[in-house]
Amino acid sequence: MALGKIKKSKKSFGSVLYNPPAVAPGVPPAYPLDFYNYTVLGTPFYHFRSDWTGGASVINFKDESDQKAVVGSKVKTWKNTYLRVNQGDAIVPPMNMNGGNYWEKNYPILSERTYYEDNRSATYQGLKFKGTEYMEIEGRTVTDAYGLTEPLFSTAGTGLMDNPYKNTGASFLFVLHSDIPEHDQLISADYDPATDLADGHQLLFYSRQQIPCCYTAWPDNGAEGYTYPTDTEHYGLQLWFQGQNYRYFDPEPDPDDPRDFYFPKLGPQASWINPTSTELIGQINYYMQRPQPDPNCTTCPPYGFNDGIANGSSVYLGGLLAAYPNCPPSCWGCGAGSPHLAPEMSPGFQILLFEFDNTIVHNSTCGWIGNCSDGWEPGSGPLTRLYTYGNTKYQKQMTDFGGWVALGGGNSLTVSRSCGVLPATPNHTLWHEHLLFLAGAPPVRGQGSPPQGGKYAHGFRGTIYEIMMFEGKLSDADKTQLEEIFKKKYQVAIRT
Repeated sequence: MALGKIKKSKKSFGSVLYNPPAVAPGVPPAYPLDFYNYTVLGTPFYHFRSDWTGGASVINFKDESDQKAVVGSKVKTWKNTYLRVNQGDAIVPPMNMNGGNYWEKNYPILSERTYYEDNRSATYQGLKFKGTEYMEIEGRTVTDAYGLTEPLFSTAGTGLMDNPYKNTGASFLFVLHSDIPEHDQLISADYDPATDLADGHQLLFYSRQQIPCCYTAWPDNGAEGYTYPTDTEHYGLQLWFQGQNYRYFDPEPDPDDPRDFYFPKLGPQASWINPTSTELIGQINYYMQRPQPDPNCTTCPPYGFNDGIANGSSVYLGGLLAAYPNCPPSCWGCGAGSPHLAPEMSPGFQILLFEFDNTIVHNSTCGWIGNCSDGWEPGSGPLTRLYTYGNTKYQKQMTDFGGWVALGGGNSLTVSRSCGVLPATPNHTLWHEHLLFLAGAPPVRGQGSPPQGGKYAHGFRGTIYEIMMFEGKLSDADKTQLEEIFKKKYQVAIRT
């Protein structure tokens, strides 16, 4: 496939003229995607890469002393590759109890991992997280620098794009290696969840408060003496790599309760919440129209609410459902033997693309939940999709605990692995000028059965190689281009 060229020139949106930053020496060129020809800057707003170290003027990974990190170093700063210094960098917050880092010396480690295939091997650098570490990105270091007043990442997309990408949605891509243990390891005598500081959940991105402001009567569940950061979206974005608190060791498993046997699940976006339920099963937005719970809370939109990490770490959290044509179905509430059981998490190398597709109006129905009690009404909004690539395990769907069935998607960035059964909230800001937490979040006590429940940390476990954020929906041509780029770049790690 021929590679296109990125056009870099001053662009005018309205009366504002945007001057793209020059690529610093030692920094690899941006991927040649058509998408960037229609952006404000003609270059990525956010792209974190681990395949460069930098030179005299710019450093990719900085250690605790703000020096160039080496393999084995604790990393304090990860450079946002294509913008100027201190614009959109991911930084480990300083340790303090007023919105800072709750855990001491809580840094990801610059690590190397070697992959083998046949007679070949390849070693890649990345940031290794173990469940408590997290970084934060301050959006205003970008939005203020470029005078961006319209939300950059929204379910409705943004006007800060030219057609054909204008107002098409938002997309988030991760290249990572999951260290989630296999089922047999989790229940072995060598694993003691009581000594694990993190629970079974694994956040990738989180930009919101821990509970909705509409439900301040709920317990805060924060760590004693700690004040949760206020510089966030109220609802915002949450993307989970693992959205279910797996019962790592249940001494008395119930054969009639599928939760006792579920593997962890991909839990990025879609589900719903019944406000009277004691088991909260929400993920990212507010999918069904319902009356305003608290008329005095003006920041709460007139939709059903999202639980957040404070009350969202229940055993039912997670699972991407499907009610849209050509999307494989999956669910978290199905019993053993159901053809719709949510996909088992896969350890190892993988590429995940989360997409909010504002080009499709997706409608919810009351029939899916049985009725429209408690004020629920059908709603509509953008379609949410998950694409998985580079890990062939996602090409299959578990039909019972001993059988799998092949799927049409699951190893492609153009054919989705799953779609949300319910729509995302229309015209909803995911992230703009506030803080976005990467690979974890500040401390909030999660729900779930002991011994793994009740933990404060819900971070990713594994190595992150690359993160890309797009202020729109990628074209199939760009998705195919990315497949070709990744296939060449990670050719030994990737499995197609």
